[in-house]
Amino acid sequence: MTPEAAYEVLGLSPGGADPSDIQKAYRKKALQCHPDRAHGEEQKDAYARKFLEVRDAYEALKKAGFPVPKPQEVVADPIDILRYEARFKKRKGEPEFEVSWREKLGFGPGPSTEQVVFWLVLLPSLAVGMFLSLRWLVGVVRGDAP
Repeated sequence: MTPEAAYEVLGLSPGGADPSDIQKAYRKKALQCHPDRAHGEEQKDAYARKFLEVRDAYEALKKAGFPVPKPQEVVADPIDILRYEARFKKRKGEPEFEVSWREKLGFGPGPSTEQVVFWLVLLPSLAVGMFLSLRWLVGVVRGDAP
C-alpha cells in the first residue's frame, strides 16, 4: 500500500498530518470498524476487512518512516499518590507537623475518646456483669441462691 493510499484510508491529508494525528486517526478508525462492533455475521466480515485495511494502512505509514510517538502513560500520577502527597508531604511555608506511623500506614489518626472509654470502661464492666449474672443463674438452677 502506498503512503498516499494509507493517508486516504485513515482520512488524513498527506502533507499536514503529524505522528500524533496519524495515531489518533488510526485509533478512531480502528474503533469504528472493529469486528466486535458488528451485529451479524455478514456485517462482521465487512468490519473485519475494513479493520484489516486500516491496520495495513497504519503499518504502511510506519514502514514509510513517519515517527511513531512514544506511548504515554494514561495517568501521570495515580490518584492514590496524589492523595498521599497532599496529606503527608511538607509544603513550603507550612509548619512542621508530626504524622504517626499508624496514619502513614492508613489506619487513621488513632482511637477517639469514645473508643477508649468503650474498650477500657464499658466493655470490662459488661463482662463483669455477665459473669455475675451467669453465676447467679447457676446458683438458682442448683438451688443455692436465696
